[in-house]
Amino acid sequence: MTDIKPARTPRWSLLVLAGLLIFDVWLRGHTFGPTLRDRFGLDLWPVSGAEAEPLDCDEAAYAYIGRRIDQGAVMYRDLTENKPPGGYWLYALALAIGGSDELTVRVMPIPIILATITLVWWLGLRLRGPGAACLAAFLYAVASTDPYLYGNGANFEHAINLFAIASVAALIAAIDRGSRRLLFASGVCLGIACLFKQVVILHGPVLAIGLLCQARPFRDRLKDVITLAAGFVLIWGSAALILVLQGAGTSAYEDIFQYGRALATDTPAEPNAPPFWMRWVTGNADPSGHLPPRLERPTTSSGGGREPGRSGSRASPRSSRWGSRVPRQWPGGWSRPGRSQPGSRSHSPASSGSTITCFPCPAWRSWWRFTSPIRCRE
Repeated sequence: MTDIKPARTPRWSLLVLAGLLIFDVWLRGHTFGPTLRDRFGLDLWPVSGAEAEPLDCDEAAYAYIGRRIDQGAVMYRDLTENKPPGGYWLYALALAIGGSDELTVRVMPIPIILATITLVWWLGLRLRGPGAACLAAFLYAVASTDPYLYGNGANFEHAINLFAIASVAALIAAIDRGSRRLLFASGVCLGIACLFKQVVILHGPVLAIGLLCQARPFRDRLKDVITLAAGFVLIWGSAALILVLQGAGTSAYEDIFQYGRALATDTPAEPNAPPFWMRWVTGNADPSGHLPPRLERPTTSSGGGREPGRSGSRASPRSSRWGSRVPRQWPGGWSRPGRSQPGSRSHSPASSGSTITCFPCPAWRSWWRFTSPIRCRE
């Protein structure tokens, strides 16, 4: 970490930040531009379609779950999904405030992304100065709206990015000020981010290593790590307590952990597939079984003319179909099929579909630099 701590923030950088926030609202607003045009007569975009962009499969599923929760259903007891509850609770809160319609879902991520841009700007200002702050904020504003990453959608990754970056910002501020309260806040933010997807837990060791590398007595560094972990445990403990009090504790464990295990093992693992813990944390392995080049183990054909690293006739149609469509350099995953037994808990309308979880990196050889996932459609 550098020691650039500007005593006074230049006014021009604040103006640039304000302009970027306005620009981002305008840029993201094109997805619901026709709705604003029809309801309020505002047409602020050079091109706007006849109708607003419809919700994609994930947004529709999450909105359905959120509406059911608002109507009194309990997550994991009356509804089933294999992710932690944070995202579904966020949708329920948004729909309770804005109403159950597409515009609410489209507007929901905007304040989250504006807060993230501001945090990115602050980190750049703290680490490199106002020029880096404005450049970083601009790049995030554009990249987070990239249609190729489905950034226009109300994806869980926007909330993950916000709380993950908030965790880093609180940790840096804690180191600057020597404040364990801010360290605790960093752990709280990390715990909230992990409530959306379990892959965020990979941030924890990185932050802990950063604290242990500080030039301080070892006992103080150890207390810092414990304080960070305490904030994380508080959030997950509180979420677990809420689910238990709602009568959904056992069901939540089955859905998030045991059904997550089924998700990672419902298709026989490829010969060179990652270990189970890696497949569970990331949502599942690439269905084709490919690892990063640095981790790939050599494979040979196993009879019958099978392609190396394939399970031949045992591969499911879903796996074989995705094998040709998923970029080889990204680890993927798919959603488990919804339960269909008579009397079972209901599942989201899109739970029989598929999603892919990918790390936001241009190539495998730098995958370890990133810990927040970006989801790509099928």
